[in-house]
Formats: sequence, C-alpha cells, structure tokens
Amino acid sequence: MPEYYDSIENCPIYSYWKVLQTKNKAHLLKCDSNRDIPNDLQHSILAAWDKIESEIIDLRLKDSSFQLKMNEELRFLRKKLKAVLSDSAYDKTVYNQELKKRQKEDKKDSGTYDVWKICAAMSRYMKFRVDPREFTVVEFFTILNEMKDGRKEN
Repeated sequence: MPEYYDSIENCPIYSYWKVLQTKNKAHLLKCDSNRDIPNDLQHSILAAWDKIESEIIDLRLKDSSFQLKMNEELRFLRKKLKAVLSDSAYDKTVYNQELKKRQKEDKKDSGTYDVWKICAAMSRYMKFRVDPREFTVVEFFTILNEMKDGRKEN
C-alpha cells in the first residue's frame, strides 16, 4: 500500500504546492503522483489533506500579518452582509466601493506564486540550498515568516 504525506511536518512544500495548483491530491502520495489514488486510500488521503489544511491555518494564525488580513476579511464580510440585508443605499454604496477596490487589488496580485523562485530567495537568505521537494511545509512557512520579519536565527 502506498504511503502518503499527512502533516505539514512531513509534506514537502512542492507536494503541497502541486495539490494547490492541480487540485489533485495524488501529489500527497510518496510514490509516483501521476497515477490515480487507489480506492482504498481515497478516504485516508482526503483526511490527510484536511489535516494539512488545518495545520496550515494554525501555523498561519501565529503570523500577525495573517491575523490582520483575516480581520480585514471579516470587516469586508460584515459590509457585504449589511448591504444585502439592509435597504440603505449608503450600506450598498460602501460595500460596492470596497468590492471594486478589492477587485483592483486582486488583479495586481493575480500572479501565481512560484515555489521555485521563493525557494531560491530562501536559499540566498539562509545561505544554504532550499529544495522544495525536501523542504517541509512547516519549514517553508517558518523561514518565509523570518524573511518577512527581517530576522534570521543562527
């Protein structure tokens, strides 16, 4: 029976990135991911992905900029809810302005991130080679946060 990655502590960032890019959870398999997930592993792989996603959220919640981003998202959703439930033209205008602003920002940020380029930058920052096929998700995000905060532990 094929083995699979089931945690951010053992899943390489490359496998995680490939699942995000392709929506194919077969990239969680430790063997050839170019094949379908065996029927007897379907449930286990889905549970593993759910666990990885939960761990990612827990990890990201430790990042203050992620918390700020989530607070902004909550404020936006409150505006949307108020606009939908209210008869007030003001509430609808405020929501529509925020929506247009977000759409412009989304167009600017629409480029997909390249895990190889990020790992190359990490390699320069850490002064050792960062291989996305070996570097785990937790290692990746830890160093990314260090880079963002401008600190480096020796």
